[in-house]
Amino acid sequence: MLGVHDSLLPEYRGFSPLNWAIINGETHTGVTIHHISEVFDEGNVILQKKVKICNNDHIMDVYWRTTQAACEMLHSFFDRAKNGSLKGFRQNPKRATYFPPRTPKDGKINWSESAQKIYNLIRALTHPYPGAYFYYQRKKLLVEVAKPVQQGPSGAKIGVPVFYKGSCFVKSGSGFLKIIKLRNISLSEIEN
Repeated sequence: MLGVHDSLLPEYRGFSPLNWAIINGETHTGVTIHHISEVFDEGNVILQKKVKICNNDHIMDVYWRTTQAACEMLHSFFDRAKNGSLKGFRQNPKRATYFPPRTPKDGKINWSESAQKIYNLIRALTHPYPGAYFYYQRKKLLVEVAKPVQQGPSGAKIGVPVFYKGSCFVKSGSGFLKIIKLRNISLSEIEN
């Protein structure tokens, strides 16, 4: 039995590896074709391909890039299967990292973190995933698109949206997040 995993095993074993890679600010991920073993994601590696993650990529950008890489790898895999070279190599357990499944509540934004870290969470959980969110005036606001910036309105409080020069900014623990699009409400609805 064989499996295809969206990481360079043994890194990012477990669930939601693409989401976690973006959340953790990785600059690359990959795809691994591996043997299925009794222990989850620990089988011998047959083929791997590195995939770049750009700072402005959202989850679906990375998803489609890894899907394309997997399709290309499957062609190579079938060539190797004809030659009988499917044994692969053992994973290095010292390099192994494990990640748990994500739940919608894991998308709650902690505004005391840096703007870059919050931005990574947003781009990892944007559509079609449940989204990164925060509460403001008793409304749950799902952030679809945002951008970290160093400067913002003076006097802003951490976690409170401020409209400044026609844009919505939220101060974080380090820097500001410029909110460009919300999923469930227009920015103008929270401006007042």
